[in-house]
Amino acid sequence: MKHITLWCLPRTGTTAYCSHLVNTGKVHTDDAQELFEKFYFWPVFDDEVTNIRVKHLKPDREFKDNIMNNDVSMLNEKVLLDNYKKDWIWLRHVNTDDGIQVLKTKTPPNADDFNNHEKNCVNMLNNQNIPHVVKMYAHINLDVEDITYPTDHHFILRDPLDSTLSQFFVNETKVWHVLENDNNDLSVNSNFVIDCSTEKFRGILYQHCMDIIKIMNKLKNVEHTLVKYEDFNFNTNYKKMWTKEKKISHCRNLDTVDDILDIYKNMLES
Repeated sequence: MKHITLWCLPRTGTTAYCSHLVNTGKVHTDDAQELFEKFYFWPVFDDEVTNIRVKHLKPDREFKDNIMNNDVSMLNEKVLLDNYKKDWIWLRHVNTDDGIQVLKTKTPPNADDFNNHEKNCVNMLNNQNIPHVVKMYAHINLDVEDITYPTDHHFILRDPLDSTLSQFFVNETKVWHVLENDNNDLSVNSNFVIDCSTEKFRGILYQHCMDIIKIMNKLKNVEHTLVKYEDFNFNTNYKKMWTKEKKISHCRNLDTVDDILDIYKNMLES
C-alpha cells in the first residue's frame, strides 16, 4: 500500500480527515501526520497528563517568545545548546517496527535535523512499509517532484473565511482538537469579538486564499483526490467544535473582506 500525502492548510479539518483515513482502512496510522512540521524543534516541558495527540506540551515561553521571537527559522543546534535547560524535552519522530512514532527525548535536534529536515522526513517514509498519512502544508518547502516515497495525493479544501475564523477561535480558547468522547467546555466568552477589518485578520485570510491557489497549482498536473470539507462525511474520532454560523456571530465588519474573497473567487475561476 502507498502512503497518503494530504495537501492542506491549518484549521481545515485535517486531523479529522487523517483519523477518517485510518478508520476506513486507507492507511494504517496517522501518528506521524505532522512529520514535516518544524514546531517539533521547539523545546517543551514534560507532563504526565497532556494527551499529545490533541494538545501540545507547554513550550518554554521565555525562550520561544522573548528570546527567539517565536521564529522557528532562527532555531539551530548552537542556539539550543547555548540556552539549554535541564527540564527541556523534545518530541521526535522515530522509525519503529510499528511505524513512525512520536517519542519524548532529552536530546536536542542536531545540525542534520535542522539542515536536512524535509529530506530526512522523505527518507523515513521511504523506509516504511506501513502506510502513513502525512500533512503537506502550503508553507512546507517541497514540490510534488521532491516526494520520492510511494504515495497517493489528497487535497482537503475548506472555505478560507471559515478556516480563518477557526484560527481566531483556537487562539482565543486554546483548544485545537476535541475527541468524540471528550467533554471539553467549548463555550466562548460572549464578549469575544473578531474585527474582520483589522490588518491582522485581512492578512491571515488573504494568505489562506493564496495558499489554496498555491497548492492547486502544485497539484494541477498530478492525479489527486479533492476533499471538500463542507460536503464530506467524516468517519472520525474527533468532533466539530464550532459551526461557521457560531463563528460569524462573533464577527463585526465582515463585509470589509469582500474584496479579498472576490479576488480568491476570480482566481479559482481562472
